[in-house]
Amino acid sequence: MYIREFRVKKLFGHYNYRIEFHDSITILHGPNGSGKTTVLKILNAIFALPKNTEQRFDLRENDFSEASVVFSDSTELYIEKKLFKLFQKEESGFTYFAYKIKKAGETVPTEYDPMAKFQDKKLSDDFELNSIVHTRDIPYIERVDINKWYDRKNGVLLDTEELVYRYGTRVLRRYGGFVEVIPDEVKNLLVKVKVRFISSDRLMVEKKTKEGYQEKTTIEKRVNEIAGEIAKRIDTITKDYAKRTEAMDRTYPYRVIRNSGNVLTIEEIKEKIENLERKRQLLAENGLLVENDEMNISELLDEIKDENRLNLSIYVQDTEKKLSVYDKFSEYITLFRELIDSNFSNKEMVFDSKKGFYFVTKYSNTRIAPDKLSSGEQQELVMFYQLIFETDKNTLVLIDEPELSLHIKWQLDYIEQLKRIIGITGCTCLMATHSPQIINGNWNMTMALTHEG
Repeated sequence: MYIREFRVKKLFGHYNYRIEFHDSITILHGPNGSGKTTVLKILNAIFALPKNTEQRFDLRENDFSEASVVFSDSTELYIEKKLFKLFQKEESGFTYFAYKIKKAGETVPTEYDPMAKFQDKKLSDDFELNSIVHTRDIPYIERVDINKWYDRKNGVLLDTEELVYRYGTRVLRRYGGFVEVIPDEVKNLLVKVKVRFISSDRLMVEKKTKEGYQEKTTIEKRVNEIAGEIAKRIDTITKDYAKRTEAMDRTYPYRVIRNSGNVLTIEEIKEKIENLERKRQLLAENGLLVENDEMNISELLDEIKDENRLNLSIYVQDTEKKLSVYDKFSEYITLFRELIDSNFSNKEMVFDSKKGFYFVTKYSNTRIAPDKLSSGEQQELVMFYQLIFETDKNTLVLIDEPELSLHIKWQLDYIEQLKRIIGITGCTCLMATHSPQIINGNWNMTMALTHEG
């Protein structure tokens, strides 16, 4: 399942856009303020709806009236932003979403409006608001007026809609269960496409910890987090390799004695041993295997006799199965290293099971930590890591301003390098850019957002 088209109405109260997706890469361009980044944010928030996270509130924050997604099977999903008024004479209330799904061949969509049953039950101005909103489980929220609340933790005055936005529908006694309901049919449709958002502020990441009522926020560099994630991935796959090796080694004597397995010819054995050595070398370069022996493989191949065929046949076939646990990860990490090394001048990427990776200068052999790289180098590291390691064929990657801090040469090469990544992961990309160098003649991949909508 993939996305074929995305539409949005009354973006910023004015623009109506229809974006048709190309096969693998779609590039949005347009004047500042036309809504390129906002389109990416709305798409990201829509596909975050099934998750029980605060991301769903991002959809309320963006200014639009309706968004719709057309999927590859021609199913259409409509999401309309609505206001539920708490009082008859005022505009106060809270926003919520109504949904419509129209399947291929249908003329009338199925509608889901969770607040429809309450539309004729507006409250009078003198109604006790405490019967709707309760904050007993949030002791630092205090009601100061009929539609005003003081947040002592953050020192701000909120109206009811802002209160719901910040703290969720748990404060809505009567309507909370309805406002946040997402129909199962909508959830089942959205989970068929995974969305990954690479935002323009991608170099830093927030880490939040709670201390009583207070939330402590620290800012860390994303490249350090990525290095840690690579180290964990290497550790996990190394443990998997060890488990498989132990299991196969236990049965090796049994298979030799019972003469089980496919007995290869001497030429087949030689070919497989040479292939395995090349694979071991690549895995060692990627920090996945430590090769300490200095065996002369060519000398070994010349000494293979017919009586060795059974044992060596089992050995090479066992080794192929053992090393196969690395195949997908090794493919990803090789591509990651090749792309980075091709762009970073005077530096080589070195993978390490404890640190994840670091860099070494080619001429002075000086070690450089990821967070000591230039901003442009860190930008590429973050983008390529997320594109390679956090996507698959069901993933739509939203990339905002990939050109940030990148040298012109890197911008000119970006689409071709992105194609290499897509060729392995199978993901699709929607990006927003101001850079003609990023487009680099690929105007057939572009969609223009204009002030005329």
